[in-house]
Order: sequence, then C-alpha cells, then structure tokens
Amino acid sequence: MITPTNPGPSDPFAHVPEFALRLFRTEPLARTVRRWHELRIPGVFQSPEFTTAAHRVHDERDPLPFTAEEAVELREERRTALSSTFLDSCQVILYEEALHRIAASLGAGVARAQAQFLADVVDGSASWCDSRTTLAILPRTSPMLFAPGDLTLMTFAPDAGEQDYLYIEQEFGVTGGVGANYLTESTLLAKADKKWAQLTEDGLPGPDKTLELLNQLPQPLV
Repeated sequence: MITPTNPGPSDPFAHVPEFALRLFRTEPLARTVRRWHELRIPGVFQSPEFTTAAHRVHDERDPLPFTAEEAVELREERRTALSSTFLDSCQVILYEEALHRIAASLGAGVARAQAQFLADVVDGSASWCDSRTTLAILPRTSPMLFAPGDLTLMTFAPDAGEQDYLYIEQEFGVTGGVGANYLTESTLLAKADKKWAQLTEDGLPGPDKTLELLNQLPQPLV
C-alpha cells in the first residue's frame, strides 16, 4: 500500500488536506474508477471557471492557504490520471441538481461553463480524457428516494501496490471535523457495488440525452 508522505513545497498536492492525499496519489494507479455525486462536481471534473469562482467565494468567507490559480492547477494535475496506462475505465454519474446548485450559488454563466466542460467529456472533444471516461447526468425526475450518498469506488491491478477501496468524504466525521474513510473490507465493497448497480438499474441517460440535458442547463428551478 502506498503511504502518503508530507508534501513538499514543489508538490502539486502541497495544500491538499491529509485525509485526501491517498485518493489523489493513487488516482494515477487505478484500474477502474466509479464516482457518484449528488450535489457536488468532483474536483477532477470541475471547470476552471467554476474552480475560480468557488475559490473566490470560499476565500472571502474563510481564507484559503492557496490561490485560485493553484486550485486550477491541482485539478489539471489530477486529470492526468485519466490518461494513465493503468486505467481501464472511469465512470461518473452526477445528479442534475449539482448543476442547478452552481447556478444558484455562482451564477448562470459559471454553471454554463461547467456544463460545457462536462459536455466536452460526453461528446469526446475534451483533450484531457478519452473514451475510457464516461459521464452521465441523472435528471431531477429520476427516482432518487434510496440513492446512496456520494461515493468513489477505486480498484487496482494486483501489482499496483494498493488495495481496492471505497472513499467516502465526511463534513463531520467521528472526530467532529472534515475527513474521509477508506473502506477496504470485501463485504463493504460488495455493498457499494450493489449501490452503484441500483443507480444504473433503471438505465442511465445515453450520451445524446446527457448532452441535451447539459445544453439546456441551467434551467429555471421549478
């Protein structure tokens, strides 16, 4: 297993919280990645416009130890994992509400830029990923009563030196602060597989439907 080290000043992950270092450092080694987010856009898929705007708002409320430019560069660094020779597939499912949340919080222009950034992934025009990465948007009309919370499922080749794990980030963990769990027990991974299957059992929107949805956003909330 890779043991995260304390980042140095030239490390692209110098300002990454300790709890997320294992995720960031092992992304380039992953064989498969599955991400589900209900109200957030995962950092790898955040547009520069969204990253910059979100940094500004956060920094005004609670000053950050890094610049917006560094935040953008961090996401660019993480995206290089999508070109890794280890990667077989990266599947991402986002709930439509995450994009409406951006529109309500940061404005329609930022939301449109984010939607276009995601559309580039779907139509294959993004230069930073290829057909191994797929993305679908679950419409707000989808049945979501028993949807799981955000999860990231990572698997690795036997020679990668890392265990398969389920990454779950928490705003308030058992210690009372922001943190994350890396769950490796086979029974928990099997349950996560089942939760992932439940997200897709009714059929995900295909690329054309996802692009149609992204091109229409942000729509007025009703």
